[in-house]
Amino acid sequence: MGAVQAESVVHKKEIGTQSKVVLLEFWGTWSGRCRESIPFLNALQDKYSSRGFTVYAVSSEKPEVLTQFCSRNRINYPVASDKNLIKRFTVELIPMAYLIDRNGTVIWEGLPQQVPEDLIQKAVGGRAGLN
Repeated sequence: MGAVQAESVVHKKEIGTQSKVVLLEFWGTWSGRCRESIPFLNALQDKYSSRGFTVYAVSSEKPEVLTQFCSRNRINYPVASDKNLIKRFTVELIPMAYLIDRNGTVIWEGLPQQVPEDLIQKAVGGRAGLN
């Protein structure tokens, strides 16, 4: 899957209109910890994509770097290049992930491999936005 501009896929409005549950991951091709999370994120994408869930990976790297990386590695979710989105989420460390429910509300944040799967299950089942 090639790299795209994140603004075209990760607007809060678009997420809400698509009624998707999104795990938004901020990452870099150069980071070992980020590369280690790819199989885990691929598995989540495989397991929950049919239930309205998707992973979006966002990096500050150039799209051509991401495209080349994706062509050499199996990544089954969208990968985007967008420095502005990284600034908007005030990402200071990578990898960092945010679980966003169908209403566009961030319901969890942390390391991608630590996202509680029961929370994903609740979110895709329509019971997210836990208050």
